[in-house]
Amino acid sequence: MPMLPTGLQRHPKSKIYYYRQRIPADVLRCYPGKREIVCSLKTKIYSVATLRLREKQAILSGEWDRCRQRLADKVAERQLDAIKVIDSLSPEAIEAICCDFEAMSLAGDEARRLSANPYDMEEIQEYRIGYAEANRDLKVAVATGNLGALREPLEQFLALRQWHISGSDADMRRLTLAFCRAAIRTNEKLLRRYGGEDIPTPERTKHLATPELSKVVAAYIEYYQLLGKTSMLKKVRAALQLLLEIVGDKPIGLLRQGDLENYFETIQCLPPRWKDACRKRQMSPSELAKLHIGEISKATFEGTYVASLGAFVEYCRHKWQDEGWRASLTVAGVRYTGSRRDSEAGQRAFTQHELQRLFQGPEMAKFANDSAQAHKFWLPHLGLFSGARVNELCQINPQSDVRQDRDSGVWYLDIRMHLTVPKGWSSQLRLRAPKGECRSIPRS
Repeated sequence: MPMLPTGLQRHPKSKIYYYRQRIPADVLRCYPGKREIVCSLKTKIYSVATLRLREKQAILSGEWDRCRQRLADKVAERQLDAIKVIDSLSPEAIEAICCDFEAMSLAGDEARRLSANPYDMEEIQEYRIGYAEANRDLKVAVATGNLGALREPLEQFLALRQWHISGSDADMRRLTLAFCRAAIRTNEKLLRRYGGEDIPTPERTKHLATPELSKVVAAYIEYYQLLGKTSMLKKVRAALQLLLEIVGDKPIGLLRQGDLENYFETIQCLPPRWKDACRKRQMSPSELAKLHIGEISKATFEGTYVASLGAFVEYCRHKWQDEGWRASLTVAGVRYTGSRRDSEAGQRAFTQHELQRLFQGPEMAKFANDSAQAHKFWLPHLGLFSGARVNELCQINPQSDVRQDRDSGVWYLDIRMHLTVPKGWSSQLRLRAPKGECRSIPRS
């Protein structure tokens, strides 16, 4: 009997051939709980078994190659995730980068002092001379604005921290200038340490690499749409867009309670229709608020902005706290401080005298006698007798929605509801005018 190929086995009793192969170690994690592949080749014939063996080996070889590719992709994905993209170089983000550089530099110096190989006096003297010279050059660069030489050390530091800045050239120049000043401060602290002073090492920033506020806002809008609160969605969009404009698209880990306070203080100084005012004056909301040309009403402030931000902050506290959202952020205690406290859009019913003046006055008679202005006569009257709004009545098709009852001869408006109709209601609602009142409604 010939020697069986690797992986081919024959059951001693049934004489059926089996395929048995150990799973390669590099793809073993793709087969939890298994260490080998065992399957029947469903034949007792040797030639058939060897053919099926080669087919099975080819299939598994391709499957394992795909597993290796998936594992490699996951490793690459984790490496990419480690690189934090900073899309917005706000003043807070620049300050955080510079503070992190300072903390990292001082922490490295402190680690050397505590290591088994601390400084000796010869090294200390060399460092003191080197940092003093470096500071002279840095101060000249800051004074003249010639920061080109600092760009390379800055990029090396960002690469070390795995931060990728996607800001504009102007943002990078601001960051380079701030980084240069931070290097001067750091060198001065190191020189003081070399002189024997106790200079503490600050904590390194943990908030810069958190998601941008715009990403969190977009996620909340997507979530809010699922709630089905369509009437409030427009207000939520406006309130959160204004938050981005006032606070800036900074990492959420850099948000402070003061940012929310500034948001609400700015809103209270905005006039009604502030978007139109910003467009006409070509100003940002923050700039417009400083002009104090008007103020938001109490109802709008509380019903739109406080309500929207309150729900947003609560959502972020639960959803984004692990990503760096500060649990201490709150809208509790926010109060309206403006003067527009009372309701300014109250409504009341017309008096009998007012109705007579409107519908029996000379203006209405003039409309009735002028075919070019007949709509100005009929629309108010239809609204009076039907209770429908004039805007709704304007959507009626005179050719099909003004109809006459066959039995009574009464004319009526056939108003159909094409949106969601409450359960138990008819999908066709009819508003009939009082008998004898609308017999002469024109058909066109």
